[in-house]
Amino acid sequence: MGIGIALAALFVLIALISIFGHYHAAENVPKKDGRSIFYRRNFNFLSQAEKDFFHVLQPFAAGHQCFVFAKVRLEDIVWVAPHVRSRFAMRNRIKSRHIDFLLCRMKDVQPLLAIELDDSSHESFKANASDVIKNEILKQAGMPLLRVRASATYDPAQLSKMIGEKLMPSV
Repeated sequence: MGIGIALAALFVLIALISIFGHYHAAENVPKKDGRSIFYRRNFNFLSQAEKDFFHVLQPFAAGHQCFVFAKVRLEDIVWVAPHVRSRFAMRNRIKSRHIDFLLCRMKDVQPLLAIELDDSSHESFKANASDVIKNEILKQAGMPLLRVRASATYDPAQLSKMIGEKLMPSV
């Protein structure tokens, strides 16, 4: 009987804290037309380095009948095979990752090449480990991956050569 009362009291306490916390947090949220605003528009979809690279990549893609997509979820271009016993765990490895750029063939929007723009943040141990996992996932899926070192400028001819070497049989 004592445990039941203690659990009931704990439940009431948690409920009160939750309710108080919700109202208290809502008081500090900016409002528009009397409604709380929880989301904000991101005006910088791409970093400056990504924008610079995109502007060099775009003409190449158009000239080769390809589209360029930015920040594509890995889960949208690879999937976990149905026979995998640890399917849920394997899906967790891809669901929160993205590819910086994806080249797709115009006529059928088939993914042809994943492109990762590697800046200094990729030098950390954690980022490096994440890159290794991403490399392996794409390799297993048969998706070519091109890693490009971020730079202040890009040579379109060199970039074209690098992409061509990865896409030889596809484009």
